[in-house]
Amino acid sequence: MKLFVSLEKPHKWIITGSRKSVYETGIIENLENYRLPKNIHQVIGVAPGELVACHSAQIPGKKRRYAESALPYALEEKLTEDVENLHFKLLSWQPDGVALAVVVSRENLSHWISSFSMNGLRLDAIVADYFLLPQHPKGQVTISLGQDDRVFVRRGKYQGFTVDRAGFEFWLGSQDQPDLTFSVTDLDFARSLQNSLLPDDSSASLDRVGPVNHWKIGSDFTSWLKVDHLDTDVSAINILEGMFAPSHGNKFGNLGKVAGFVALLGIASALGVSMYENSVLSKRYNKVDAEMRTLFASYFPDEPYLDRPRSQVSNLISQAKAGHSTQSGFQVLLNAVATISLKYGATVDEVNYRDNSMTVLCKVRDLSSLDTIMQAFNGLDRVKAELLSSGARDGTITGRFRLTEKG
Repeated sequence: MKLFVSLEKPHKWIITGSRKSVYETGIIENLENYRLPKNIHQVIGVAPGELVACHSAQIPGKKRRYAESALPYALEEKLTEDVENLHFKLLSWQPDGVALAVVVSRENLSHWISSFSMNGLRLDAIVADYFLLPQHPKGQVTISLGQDDRVFVRRGKYQGFTVDRAGFEFWLGSQDQPDLTFSVTDLDFARSLQNSLLPDDSSASLDRVGPVNHWKIGSDFTSWLKVDHLDTDVSAINILEGMFAPSHGNKFGNLGKVAGFVALLGIASALGVSMYENSVLSKRYNKVDAEMRTLFASYFPDEPYLDRPRSQVSNLISQAKAGHSTQSGFQVLLNAVATISLKYGATVDEVNYRDNSMTVLCKVRDLSSLDTIMQAFNGLDRVKAELLSSGARDGTITGRFRLTEKG
């Protein structure tokens, strides 16, 4: 069975089971007064929709993980807060198409998780309240009028919001699709919405006039879930992913003693393994050092090799940035890398020079920076550049360039 509970006070809750059965509902002011039934296998927090925003963006590409990495930057101009302070959940995306996502403050997520954890409740999922609205078979938009003039709106599978009456009227006036069909829970609200959409059709029946249906499903999620309590899992709309993914340590707490015993055995075996690895690494270090000396000699034939090659290479690059380089092909390309990366805020991870061409791996802020950097390279007098590959992983955009000297 599942427990759905609101994250803000007062905490409304409902327990649902299989085959559309509802076992219990209630409301409580303080979490410390609530005891979780033993047969609950999933606790789902219901977040106020005012704090969870839906957004859409056009994201090119073929792989979902790249779209997830690019999502914060694609939405950055639409947001009023720094992306570093926000958590993003990609709900739906088609390759080279529109991405639908929800955005929520990391501070709010941390507060909800910690407040429930302090009272012995581990949240397995968090969903926005408007995503619990059922979808009418003949309606594109479901609208429920809650307490204090809160309006819950769900449009399709992955779009929705919660606002006050004034905010809803503004949204309604901004819609450019007059043929949308609405399913409204409150009778008076349905009538006022109908009149605003069809002011000249006062004689028509309320049950189905134009785009408005009156649908009696209640004013909050404890009522909505009695109509449709999501027999399928909520993973598609679950906000708790990535760094906020729930830990399952408490669920398997009865294995703690076994884990501790295994850890002790692991420590003993690790000592022997460490000694062996130290011997292997020592041999590898000597091999790498010899290769480093050979590579350094090919890159810097006029420079003596020192015991601190990283510092030595850094000094040589600093000299190139300052313009203290000869006009050899290698140093022309190296000077170009130093100049362009510094100007456009790129981080250089790898530099390889072979057969009069230099391959450079750069980390940049967003995908558009790759084209900007390539154009900057080609704008130099003696440099020709091409982008070999690009990618994104864990929020980092990288690009691999090949530079050659013109003429």
